[in-house]
Amino acid sequence: MTVPIIRDPEYGYLRIDPVPSAEEVDRYYREEFYSRSRANYENDSDLENMREEAEYHRRTYSDFLSIIRRGVQTGTVLTVADVGCGYGYWLKYLADHGVKGYGVEPVSEGIAHLRTLGLEGHCLPIEALAHPPEAKRVSVVTLINVLEHLREPAKVLQAFRRNWLEPGGYVLLRVPNEFNVLQVTADQAHDLKQWWVVPPQHINYFSRQSLQALFAACGYDVIDAMATFPLEMFLLMDTVYIGNPKLGKEIHRKRVAFERHLEAADLTDFRHKLYRDFAEIGIGREIIVLAKARADVT
Repeated sequence: MTVPIIRDPEYGYLRIDPVPSAEEVDRYYREEFYSRSRANYENDSDLENMREEAEYHRRTYSDFLSIIRRGVQTGTVLTVADVGCGYGYWLKYLADHGVKGYGVEPVSEGIAHLRTLGLEGHCLPIEALAHPPEAKRVSVVTLINVLEHLREPAKVLQAFRRNWLEPGGYVLLRVPNEFNVLQVTADQAHDLKQWWVVPPQHINYFSRQSLQALFAACGYDVIDAMATFPLEMFLLMDTVYIGNPKLGKEIHRKRVAFERHLEAADLTDFRHKLYRDFAEIGIGREIIVLAKARADVT
């Protein structure tokens, strides 16, 4: 069954219509989110993937921390609340680099594993994000592939600014970059039936422009944006990995090798510039955004 996609009338991003109920979303997080069984939906948050792809995740976390340190005002003491923290490996990376934080996750399995890493975590339903689990505010909230799952993303971003963040704090998030020009062209070329539309897993579908508009409406200024490698280029070279997990893993490994070779050649700064340019023109498999809360917004 085709699910209608509409432009949210208040905030302008794309989303499915109707929005699933809170009960449907809660059941999905509790029962399906860590499943690896969906052929067209690769969940890189499950524990097996975290272990298999340790190099990829380590480099991803390095990128996140680089973006934070580049954008956060000098003198700010970094403290992080990772919302949708999964098994806690991003928080572990932060801890290993001297950054304190805690995790929030709706699935108790993730929090239990996080605590085995010596980290602090709280099991909190995804619909209860208006109020933080701790009274102490943090300088940065991170949401790694979370916003696309939320029924009311604007309310959550507003709640972070009002209740979670220190004055002038920051939100770092990553979301899939959907309906981008390479993706749409590949879909038309190979009749892939908008494979990226996967309700109820993904409710919302963002671009850099719609993210920037959403942040602005919620009282933030976007200060940095970076894409990830545009995997859809492989589709336009007739390597049709959609629905083929084995081939999908092969092209993922090619992307990892590309980044590894640039890192070995001391070209990480070059890669970051390239990926910022990708974000500027609207391509890339995902978009990473760092936004600063406005101090003058009540």
